[in-house]
Amino acid sequence: MKTCFSKWCLVAVAAVIFPHLAAGDEAALVNGLQEDVIPLDQNGPAVTKVRDSLAAELAGVKTEAAGKVTKAFTKAGGQVVGGDLFKTGTCFALFETSGGENEARSTMGLAEWAEGKWLLRGLWKLPVVWLEAGKKWDGKEDNIYYPVEPFHEPFELLDLSGDGVPEVIVAGEVDKYFNSSSLLKYDAKTRGLDLLEWTMGKPKLAGKRVLLYQNSGRRSIWEEWRFCEWKGDKLVERASWHSGTPYNNTDPSFWIISTTGSDGTEENFRVTLADSSQKNVTPYTVLKDDKPFAEVSIKWKAGQDLDTNRDLAEGAWFFEKLTGLTYEDFLEIRSGTKIEGNGKETPNEVIKPARMGGITTIRVKGSEEARNRLAVEN
Repeated sequence: MKTCFSKWCLVAVAAVIFPHLAAGDEAALVNGLQEDVIPLDQNGPAVTKVRDSLAAELAGVKTEAAGKVTKAFTKAGGQVVGGDLFKTGTCFALFETSGGENEARSTMGLAEWAEGKWLLRGLWKLPVVWLEAGKKWDGKEDNIYYPVEPFHEPFELLDLSGDGVPEVIVAGEVDKYFNSSSLLKYDAKTRGLDLLEWTMGKPKLAGKRVLLYQNSGRRSIWEEWRFCEWKGDKLVERASWHSGTPYNNTDPSFWIISTTGSDGTEENFRVTLADSSQKNVTPYTVLKDDKPFAEVSIKWKAGQDLDTNRDLAEGAWFFEKLTGLTYEDFLEIRSGTKIEGNGKETPNEVIKPARMGGITTIRVKGSEEARNRLAVEN
C-alpha cells in the first residue's frame, strides 16, 4: 500500500485559505473530479495500454454473468471484482490497472464481457489506496505517522440510491487525519460509470439521503456534512452543516447552514456563539445571507447539569430549525452519539429539540420570519 497526496488533499487547505470554500462553495473543486476521468474516445497512451492488455489482465475473471460477484487479481497483482455487478445480465469487471506513476497514468478501469471479449467501458486516474485484509497496520508509511487505517478493499458495491443497482465506492488516498473515497454510479446508456463525488471517509446512507463528509484535515478545525438526494442519476445537495472552531482559539465557534429547496431556492445561515457573562445562558447571533437575522439566547433551567452535551443539544435545535431536517438526521453526523432515552441523558446523548422548551428558556429577537423559523415548542 502506498499513500497518495493528490490534489484532493488540497480541499482542506483551500478551505482554510479561502473562507468561501469552507462555507460550502466547492463547485470548482468538485468540477475537478472530471480531471480524473480518462476519455476513451481519445485513444491516448493510457487507453491504448489498458485496451491492449485487457485479455491478459482479466484472464482470471469468470465471465458467466449468472455467477455471483467474485474477486480475483490481475496479472500485475491488482484486485478485480467481477460478475453481474449492475444487474444487467452481463459480466462486468472493476479492476486496478498498472498504469505507472505519471499524469497520463490510469489507476482503475471498468470492462464488460461482450461479443466474446472484454470491452473497455471506463478508465480513471483516481487514487486507489487500500490495505489487504489481515495485514497489520502500524500507522506508518514512508516514515510518516497516519493514525487513520486505510480501507481493506479497493472497491465496494453498495446501493445508495434504492434502485436495486449498486453504486461503486473506491478507496482513495490516506492522509494524516482522514482517508477518502470516490463515488461512481452506473450509466445504463453508456454502460459505464459516472464519477459523482469525492468525500472523506465513505458515503453514508442516512434514510433516503446520502451523507458526505469533509474536514479541515487538521484535527477538525472545521467539519462539514452534506445531505444529498438523488435527482435522476445525480446527487443534489439538500442541506449542509458546517461546524467551525477557529484555529486561534480566540474567535468564536460557529455553524454554517445551507439549504436548497425543491424549487432550487437557496438559504444560507451563519450561527455564531456570542459572549456571555452568565453561566447558564448561551447567546448566539444568526445571519441569513450575510445579513442580521436573529439574536438567540438559551437559558438552561436550574437542575439541568448537562455541561457535557449542551452544545450538542443547542446544535441539534438549530439544525432542526434551520435545515428542515430531523433530530435523527443530526445524530447521523455525530459519531458516538445516541438517541436520548427515558429523559436521562449521558454525555454521549443529545436532547431532542422538542424537549428544549421544557428545560430551557429560549428568547428570539428578530424579524417575524426569524421568530417563526425559530419558534420554541413548549
